[in-house]
Amino acid sequence: MEEQSSLDASEKVETPTIIEVVTNGPLRVLGPLEVKLPDGTIVAKPGPRTTFCRCGASANKPFCDGAHKTLPPFENAPT
Repeated sequence: MEEQSSLDASEKVETPTIIEVVTNGPLRVLGPLEVKLPDGTIVAKPGPRTTFCRCGASANKPFCDGAHKTLPPFENAPT
């Protein structure tokens, strides 16, 4: 079954999507994107910023909810 994207194929992206690894924090994605959840649901994130949990403590996985701020540093956490 083919997936439908909410992003219009005719839209040109002028700048590339940037992914930043925040020390002791989330992955920060700058720019529009779509996230496919485990159940197949597509979540459109038009930007300008989306953050993804790396610490495992977010109550809103896969997105970051700031829970890492209450944890000890995890600088060497897998990315």
